[in-house]
Order: sequence, then C-alpha cells, then structure tokens
Amino acid sequence: MMKKTDRRNHRLLLPLGLTAVAAFAAGPVGTWQGQVKTEKATVSVVFTIQQVSNIGEDAGVLDYGPPWDCKLKARYSGTGASDKEQLFSLTVPLVGATPGPHCKALIDGSLTAIADDSGGSLAIAVNTKNNEPKDQATLHPRPQ
Repeated sequence: MMKKTDRRNHRLLLPLGLTAVAAFAAGPVGTWQGQVKTEKATVSVVFTIQQVSNIGEDAGVLDYGPPWDCKLKARYSGTGASDKEQLFSLTVPLVGATPGPHCKALIDGSLTAIADDSGGSLAIAVNTKNNEPKDQATLHPRPQ
C-alpha cells in the first residue's frame, strides 16, 4: 500500500510526463521561399521557421508577396502522420494588425509542412479555419 507522500509524488509524475511528450522540434529550421500559383496571379511566399521546443510556441512567419502583401504568425502544433510532417496554426502577426483579404481568410487556419528526404524542398499546404484548402507550394531554402 502507498504512503500518503508516495501518492503525492506519483501524481506529480503524470503532468511532467505529458510535458515531455509535448516537446518536439519544429521541422526544418530556416527560411524557405517559393510561389503560389492561382488563376489570377503568381505570388511569392516565404516561410521562416525557427527552432521551438513546445507545442503552442511561436515558430515562424508565413509571408506572402504582392499582390496579397500580408503575413501570418505560425505556431507549432506538433507532427502529423510522420515526423517529416510538421503542423502549424496561423494567427495575426501583431496585436491589432489588419492583414489583407487573402490572409484574413487564413487566420486560425493551419499550415502543414513536409520536408523531402534530402532537405532540398519543403511542401506546404495552407488551409482556412474551416479546413478548406487555400494554398499549396513547394519551397526551397533561401540562399544566404
């Protein structure tokens, strides 16, 4: 039978264990660039990913060029079906910021990033908050 102090210590292990499970590394760190092609335009896109260790941490920025000219903050949401599939939630980059119409549709949406085996490209899929597909692109490391 456990002593009272043993039960207290046992309860402390569970939350600490869950924290350890939630700690991941957010995908291929660096700056990735490419283009989103639509019927109306080809738009440059840059996705900057920084190293994070916990789910919910700010992990980078998704930046669309002209004519959309808007940015969204990416927060790390964990891994998908494989360790190569990194998930991010999208939010407004600054308090009070008003992104353009394209980015407004993506607020509270998601971004899935999948790196190829060689690390030479990163496929991204961006969805609205209703999980509707919005943008897809293949990005490459930005030259330094």
